Amino acid sequence: MRLSSILFSFLFAGPVGAQTSCRDLGKGVIDQRCTEDFPVCVTRNGAQVVGGNRGHHCALCINSQQPNRFWQVDPDEGCDFDFRVCVGSRPLAANVEGTACATCVNSIPDTIDANTFDDGCPPDAPICVNDDGSEPALRKPGTNCIADCVDTSYFEMDVGCPRNYPHCVLKDGTDPGEQVPGVKCAACTPLTCDDFNPCTDDFCDPIFGCYSIDNGSCVCDANAEDWQCDDFTLPLCSGTNFCVCDVDAEGAPFCWPNVLCEGLVDCSSNSDCPEGTRCASTCCGAGQCLPECDDSIEVLPNSVLKGEAPSGPTSTGK
Repeated sequence: MRLSSILFSFLFAGPVGAQTSCRDLGKGVIDQRCTEDFPVCVTRNGAQVVGGNRGHHCALCINSQQPNRFWQVDPDEGCDFDFRVCVGSRPLAANVEGTACATCVNSIPDTIDANTFDDGCPPDAPICVNDDGSEPALRKPGTNCIADCVDTSYFEMDVGCPRNYPHCVLKDGTDPGEQVPGVKCAACTPLTCDDFNPCTDDFCDPIFGCYSIDNGSCVCDANAEDWQCDDFTLPLCSGTNFCVCDVDAEGAPFCWPNVLCEGLVDCSSNSDCPEGTRCASTCCGAGQCLPECDDSIEVLPNSVLKGEAPSGPTSTGK
């Protein structure tokens, strides 16, 4: 009886060395029977195991981010944001085991395209270098990411910066000046974020770009006035659109957008006007029905915001 049991085990259980030692539990977690230092289950040949299947051993990392037709910013599986790129003794195929995590890799030589960034480098410091500042050989790891950029243009891409982060700037985010080197790349600068709207304060987030905040200086209730047709400085309403802060025919605060004079309805009071419009005196005439501002109205041209004579209706004295 014992002999038959031993023979059964030998025939059907297989050799001990063929037994699998790990199982895939999904992306971003430590696979079954793996450890924090070696978290990824792979096959005997080092390929990633997926779909909950069993594998041969646990790997330190795999090349999970490349190739993807883009640069690599997120870390490979098994790596972290300090050491993002899984590397081996030679360039790795996709989803194949590596032996170490590197800070970055010289993935594209700047002789081919100076406005790209190397794998593992963040957009504000796109070039992978060694400790001494030299570039590693192509497809070899480096130890640091820098921005080797020069301010060459106001609105176009500066040399040394990637397309989505085209501005070479100083540490405080300002422009260095034409043909002056900067220290990092950014999505914007304070100058490019100026929307010429006095109702907003404008800000530049170097990673996400420009944004504006209503500064409260154009609240129409406080600034409403029956301003004159020859006034070049418009009292503007707050909000996303450049609308004029005026008073209607009954003396109530009223925001109206820049509209052409053609086709306006004459009026003497708000009751004469269609729904969504109010009666006000403008340069188009005394008593015109004007639409109220909302997010669908086209904004005023920059010429108005810069203090030049407006081309649309403006308030006139009564």
